[in-house]
Amino acid sequence: GNDMSARERLKKITSGKKIWCYGAGNYGKTVAYALLNIGADLKGFIVTSKEGCRDTVLHKPVYELASLTIGKDDRILICVNTMLQMEMEEELKKKGIKDYYFIAEEDIEELDRTIEFNLEVSTDRYVNVLLYHRVCEMKNDIWNIAVTPDEFEKQMLYIKNNYKILKFEDDWSNVKDKAVVITFDDGYLDNYLYAVPILKKYNIPATIFVSTDNIGTNNEFWWDELESIFLDNDRLPDSLIYEGREYSLKTVEEKKSCCRSLRLSMMDMNADSRQKQIERLRKRISVSNKQRIEYRTMNEEELCEISNIGCITIGAHTKSHCRLSSLDELGMHDEIMGSKIRLENILGKKVTTFSYPFGNNKDYTDATIREVEKCGFEKAAAVKGGLYLSGENRYEIPRNNIPGGTDLETFKKMLRKHWYEYSK
Repeated sequence: GNDMSARERLKKITSGKKIWCYGAGNYGKTVAYALLNIGADLKGFIVTSKEGCRDTVLHKPVYELASLTIGKDDRILICVNTMLQMEMEEELKKKGIKDYYFIAEEDIEELDRTIEFNLEVSTDRYVNVLLYHRVCEMKNDIWNIAVTPDEFEKQMLYIKNNYKILKFEDDWSNVKDKAVVITFDDGYLDNYLYAVPILKKYNIPATIFVSTDNIGTNNEFWWDELESIFLDNDRLPDSLIYEGREYSLKTVEEKKSCCRSLRLSMMDMNADSRQKQIERLRKRISVSNKQRIEYRTMNEEELCEISNIGCITIGAHTKSHCRLSSLDELGMHDEIMGSKIRLENILGKKVTTFSYPFGNNKDYTDATIREVEKCGFEKAAAVKGGLYLSGENRYEIPRNNIPGGTDLETFKKMLRKHWYEYSK
C-alpha cells in the first residue's frame, strides 16, 4: 500500500532476492545507495548499452543487458525517469524477463532525502575538490548554482571541523588525511560580497577561477542574459520560433526549458556569434538589456583586494566562458592565454591555475590540455565527479559540484557519498 515509506517498500521487494539496478545514472545510484544502506544483496547495474559507461559504479559491476543471464533469484529494479521506463520495459520483455519493478520517481526522491548513507571507507590519500559558483539569495536559480550565505557558512564550518583543507595550487603528493579543496568558477560579484568574508573569517583557503571578458563592466554572463530575457521579462510572447523550432512560453517551466535548450545550442559558438544571437533574440522579443548589478563579474579593485587576502587565490577560466573543444587552435589559445594575461596584469602576480568552462569530457580535448600546459599553467580543474589521487593527471583534476540550494544535511551526505563512490 502507499502508506508504506519508500524505504519499507524497497525492503519488501528486495527481501531474499539478488538485486540488479537497471540504470546507472543518478537515479540508479540513489537507489543503489539505499540498497547498500538497508543491507540488500546488490549484485550490480544493468545498462542497455555500455557506450561511455564506466565498468563499475559504486564498486559494483555494470553489465550490458544483452550479455547478462538472469537467474530465478534475481530481481531487476528499473531506476530511471518516467520517460525512459517504457523503453526499458520493452528491452526486458524482449529478453523474456518478467521479474522487475519500477521505482517511481517520487520514491527515488524520497530515498535520496531520507536515507542517511553512513557507509564509511578509508580514504586518507584522496583529495576531494568541491566546486561552487554563487553564494547569495536568489529567487530564480534556473541554473541551480546558488548556495545561500547562511548555508555556505555552515558548510565551511563543517569542513573546517572535519577535514584537512588544502589549497588548489598546493603539492598534494603527500596527503595523509581526508582532504578537501574549495573552488569557485566564473567570478561572480557575490563571491566578493558573501563568500570571501566567510572564508576569511574561518581562514579557509579557496581558489576562484575567473572568466575575464566582463571584468570592469556591468555585463552579465551570457547564460544569465538568456535567463533574464525569458524569466525576468513580463512582455514575453506566448511562443517563439527560433532556428526553425517552436518553443511555447506560457508557463514558467516552458520558459525555463526554452532557456536551457538555447543555452545548449549556444555553447558551441564563439563569443562574437553568441553575442549576436542574444542581440537577435532581444530584438525578436523586443526586450532591452537591463543589466542586473548583482550578476556582474568582480571588478579589478575587488579582485586585487581578495587576491591579497592570504587564503584566496585567483585562477583563470577563459575570457568568454566558451566550450573550448569547439574552437580552432587560435581561438583556443586566445581564450586561455588571454584570460591568464588579463588576470596577471590586474593582480601583478603569476596566475598558475586554470579551470575548463563546463568542464565535462566533451568540453575540452587533449589539444586543450596541451594548450593549457603550454600557456604556463601548473594545474587545471575539470567538472567531472571524482577524487584526486596523487600521481594522476594534474591537468584534469576532478571536482564535485555543490548544487544550488544544498543544505547542511544534504551536504554532509554528499561528501560521504563522494568518499564512498570514488575511492578505489
